[in-house]
Amino acid sequence: MKKYIEFRLVKILAVFYGFIVLLSFSKRIFMLYKKGLFDNIDWGVLIFGQTIFDWISVVIYMVVVAIITKKMFSASLKYQYIILIHIVLGFFMSWYLFVAVGFMQLLAGTITFEVIMQHVFSFENYITIVDVNLITYFFMAGIIYIYYYVKKLRETELQKSKLENQLVTTKMQILKAQLQPHFLFNTLNSISSLIKSNPDEAQNTLVDLSELLREVLYFKEINLIPFTTEISLLKRYINIMLTRFSDHLSIEFDISHELKDSLVPSMLLQPIVENSIKHGYSKQIKNLRIQLKAYKLDDKLIVEVFNNGKPIEKPLNEGHGIKNTKNRLYTLFGEDHEFSFLNSNNEKFSVLTKIVIPFVENTDKKTIPAKIY
Repeated sequence: MKKYIEFRLVKILAVFYGFIVLLSFSKRIFMLYKKGLFDNIDWGVLIFGQTIFDWISVVIYMVVVAIITKKMFSASLKYQYIILIHIVLGFFMSWYLFVAVGFMQLLAGTITFEVIMQHVFSFENYITIVDVNLITYFFMAGIIYIYYYVKKLRETELQKSKLENQLVTTKMQILKAQLQPHFLFNTLNSISSLIKSNPDEAQNTLVDLSELLREVLYFKEINLIPFTTEISLLKRYINIMLTRFSDHLSIEFDISHELKDSLVPSMLLQPIVENSIKHGYSKQIKNLRIQLKAYKLDDKLIVEVFNNGKPIEKPLNEGHGIKNTKNRLYTLFGEDHEFSFLNSNNEKFSVLTKIVIPFVENTDKKTIPAKIY
């Protein structure tokens, strides 16, 4: 039944025509009172045989019209044919009401079959009500079209939203697919430098890498992950880097407790820290210090990565990881984000990488692996 009948639409039509019937009923009572016939009213016939049955008959008729209209929508008929069909259905409704109400009164025993036939085929009687019925019909037909139009509009918007989400997901998967080999390549380079000098450390680093990749792959289909999980992933990467640079690298964390229940793009921080290491070391800077600071400000999540490397004198040559991160941020947040490299005002650090994104609260703790959170 739901395939053919929109029950919500039926309710709307029933309420609308119920209002029309109530007005008609009130008018009849008033006219009978003015003519001095109030005491002779047959309330049973007036209420049930005419008013209520009239309401039921029209609602049933308009449900049929709604089904026909839905079919015409599906068939994509030309508007000329649609208008013609509704004109025919509008004129037919008056005759239909004559027949329906007449037979109801026949069953009630208030009129004879001969009277019904005279009434049904009386052109004079038909003319007296056809204009009102036509107006009522087209009002209700208008309600049907508005209902289907709004429904189609909502379905179109929903489909558009789903397509946009699918597009974002597809873009993110492509970008992450690009990022992971890049990250893997750089990390394997770090491990290769340890194989001869320190085989045990190289082996331990490979274990760290395998654990890190296992966790990264867990989030392959997820665009946003808990901030605490992102920090855990970053720390695994940092352990690998500390193995390579030993005492010449130190990394500090200053994370606001408010971010415990926030979400961020996966692998957001690793390319930034990697970039800080890459550009931080120089002939003058042999011991690199990095500080990662993250906090909430109003409705924004702000990440600041400081390092004590050489100040920025010209635009940095952005690597694949940074370009990828920028593309992912734009895909997820559009213009509602900020990514910048600055010379820092902090006396302990010279360079600042700053990211500002919308604060997204994590409401589904089930997506967080227990071993990480």
